[in-house]
Amino acid sequence: MKKYRTSMSHTDEEIELVKKLLKSLFAIVIVLVLTLGTLELYGPKIFSAFGLLSLDRFKKKEEVKFQTQTPLVVDIPKALKEKTITINGFSEPDSIVKLFLNGPEVASTNSDSEGKFAFSNTPLSEGQNIVFVKAQAPNKTDSEKSQTYYFYFDNKKPEISIEKPKNDEEFESVDSRVPVKGKVNEKASVSVNEHITVVDSEGSFQTLVSVKEGENKIFVLAVDEAGNEASASVKIKFKKR
Repeated sequence: MKKYRTSMSHTDEEIELVKKLLKSLFAIVIVLVLTLGTLELYGPKIFSAFGLLSLDRFKKKEEVKFQTQTPLVVDIPKALKEKTITINGFSEPDSIVKLFLNGPEVASTNSDSEGKFAFSNTPLSEGQNIVFVKAQAPNKTDSEKSQTYYFYFDNKKPEISIEKPKNDEEFESVDSRVPVKGKVNEKASVSVNEHITVVDSEGSFQTLVSVKEGENKIFVLAVDEAGNEASASVKIKFKKR
């Protein structure tokens, strides 16, 4: 009888131990399920939080810089007769403005608080010149280049030839007008006795000029795009019928 009770006592202890193990396993499963669920829902936020605590937090963030607005050049003529030119324009205030002439950068200046800038007495090459500018405002990257401008340095006077009438030619007519015909060697405005006349694409012009009896002077003035002037004249005699 005594031996039977001892056997029963051992059995009860084993059962109690199994129950405790099952409870522990169940608790572990519950913890694992909750952990996986938490990671699935909040994992990205948790890892990003750890990211803030990583060594990268000591690295200085790269500063984002915006591009400077494209500057504007104003009042560029098609041609000019002076050896130098002043180039004016606008950019963002307090910018560094760079001037490019016929290819390379030739000068730089600073715009004022209103964005105005000027390059004074810029020397030109004979013939065609090509110019554009770039700018860089404080804490910004370089701008795109401005519009490109093409213009000519020309200090040569136009050449005029008066084909009709000839010098000292005599006219007799009931019409108090005589035909004038001539040519200019480049694009220019032409006036005959202070009256503007049409010039065609070949540089030819013709008009009728009022005259009086006796000696008359036919005066032709040509002004090219650069402002160079040239003149020519002939004298004629007119007799009214």
